[in-house]
Amino acid sequence: MGEQSSMRVTLSIAGDSSGQNIAALRDWLRNETALRSALLAPQAEQEGRGHMGPSLDLIDLFLEHFESLASLLFTVLAWRNTRPTAPSVQITHNGITVTLDSADPDAIRRVAEALQSGTANG
Repeated sequence: MGEQSSMRVTLSIAGDSSGQNIAALRDWLRNETALRSALLAPQAEQEGRGHMGPSLDLIDLFLEHFESLASLLFTVLAWRNTRPTAPSVQITHNGITVTLDSADPDAIRRVAEALQSGTANG
């Protein structure tokens, strides 16, 4: 149903205390032509007292249309396949957080549908 709604999406990786996985994913996305322009500069977190500088444990993207989400999901899957142990990637949009931890087509469809419902309701 080709919605033309833009969406802001945040990616994170649980248990990535060293920040190596999120940095590798950010680099992977920078090298993906279709998503490079969607990457936003790291933003400072407002949560922690005394926190200074940008949050490097999150990746923010601004997707022009919902169809770009498919490209993002497949790019994240491709990146996960390059990792020695494929980390779970949390994707948040409009208050909805889903975890991409499988290459199963049904799981990917459920992730996309959950995020799309956030677009439709937002």
